Amino acid sequence: MRAATQVWLGLALLHREQGRDADFTRLDIEKRIAAEPWSGGVERSTIAAHVAGHCVGSARPSPDRDRMLTRTARGRYRLYRPGDSVHPGRESGRILPDAGDVPRSLRYLLGWYEDTYVGHSRERAMEELITGMRASGIWRGVHPDAFILEQRASWDE
Repeated sequence: MRAATQVWLGLALLHREQGRDADFTRLDIEKRIAAEPWSGGVERSTIAAHVAGHCVGSARPSPDRDRMLTRTARGRYRLYRPGDSVHPGRESGRILPDAGDVPRSLRYLLGWYEDTYVGHSRERAMEELITGMRASGIWRGVHPDAFILEQRASWDE
């Protein structure tokens, strides 16, 4: 199994256990990976390099372009979410491991990521967008639902 896949799986398991808003140290991630029967076949130093840089979306590609992780503070990481800072060289990089590289028993994590981990981020982003639109006066006295219906009416044309 690729090092990037092991890193993503280890971090996803930590998030499932400790919450989506938590962040973790490189050592936390390494320990979680080491506790799994699927770990191995990859040097610990390779895992460390993937956590610290190869999988970090805001880092300069070197050589990987994956953006599976976000560095939240010096030495702390969480899974990448849409809207996180991304280095221009990583904009098309992988966010998730290839399903074929993930053990069958853990493939549910790919769905969990999309539906729960990222899903909450999208809801929060939409709430912030609407709040910002209200504050900007874009609706100018029109009810937000009426405004949206008016905008959507042109889609069918």
